[in-house]
Amino acid sequence: MRMRKLLCAACLLVIPVLFIVSCSEKPPKAPDQLMVSVAANAQITQGESALTCSVTRNSEGIAVITVSQPSLLNGMSFEWRGDGYGISYNGLACKAEQPFLPSTSFASAIINVFSACENIDALVIQSQEGEKTTYSGSSESGRFEVVADNSDGFIEKLTVPDLKLTVDFTRWES
Repeated sequence: MRMRKLLCAACLLVIPVLFIVSCSEKPPKAPDQLMVSVAANAQITQGESALTCSVTRNSEGIAVITVSQPSLLNGMSFEWRGDGYGISYNGLACKAEQPFLPSTSFASAIINVFSACENIDALVIQSQEGEKTTYSGSSESGRFEVVADNSDGFIEKLTVPDLKLTVDFTRWES
């Protein structure tokens, strides 16, 4: 009888411990891949310059970045197509077979970082906080960091420190 009481007491002590351990907060799970096909607005700062743009990119690397602010540059578009590159502004357009923007330009840096993010295995997890994971990696525009939403891999922020470039992305509403 005494043994039975000791066994019951032990069980009563172990059950709450198991419950607490099983209910403890689990670390956030990083996404299996980052969303490199995007349709988003972007707030861009590079040094002292600030721009507002729209960014669209598909999984094949076809992309368009269109400036909306400052108003003087409203409508300027940079294009990456399967068959070449282009830039247009105020009804004027230039097309080329080779990229003509330097890798240090904000537009090239954004596209280069997205291209580098296609291979998540080449990225290093720097931190995980709440529902966000910060990755670092290297692209044609230099070392970068991106902050992604753990739920779907949407890149919310990218930075290229050597270019003094920061881009905050906001999803387009469907």
